[in-house]
Amino acid sequence: MFTSSRARHLAVLIAVFGLLGTLVLGLTVRTWTNAVGFEAALAAGIDSALGGSWVLSALAVPTEPVLLAAVLVVLCAALLRRRRFPAAVLAVGAPLLAIGLNTFALKPAFGRRYVATHLAYPSGHTVSLVAVLTVVVLLCTHRVARRTAAIALSAVLVCGAGVALIGLGYHHAADIAGGALFAISTVLLSAVGLDSLVGRRAARYVAEQRG
Repeated sequence: MFTSSRARHLAVLIAVFGLLGTLVLGLTVRTWTNAVGFEAALAAGIDSALGGSWVLSALAVPTEPVLLAAVLVVLCAALLRRRRFPAAVLAVGAPLLAIGLNTFALKPAFGRRYVATHLAYPSGHTVSLVAVLTVVVLLCTHRVARRTAAIALSAVLVCGAGVALIGLGYHHAADIAGGALFAISTVLLSAVGLDSLVGRRAARYVAEQRG
């Protein structure tokens, strides 16, 4: 997953800041049921520009669970075909870990509700989408230009989905930001952990062969 220890250290640093951002943002908005401040202004702008438009539904398509699952199945199959077994484990495991932790730990812990029965922070739609996109960016290419293009495309998809989730009334802006930060952090830490585990096993195997 990572080509150097420097890349691993950078991934850990990004993940730590992401988790801190998730925590601070969540503690800030946990008692806000309604959109407040920047959230209200952004929601009003989206409603004014796209309210009632089919564009919102189109922008929300990348968050569909069936589509995201299909992407992971294709990616995992391609990785298994190339015998990249640790990468295949990451492709499936990291998004599931992010979704599970968000659903059963973070949402109940922060307790922010969009409506009386709907836990909103962090956004599950966003966690799912960003976790899958982060896995794709990490595993599909090591070339700087291609990875930069993949990151840019992912950012466009996430921003579009965020606009849709706000415009359709599913989430407030902070829910989306927190979901993105948490998903990126979880996938990066999963990748670093798996990379370290594979490295230790490889080193142990080499030592045993020499011994």
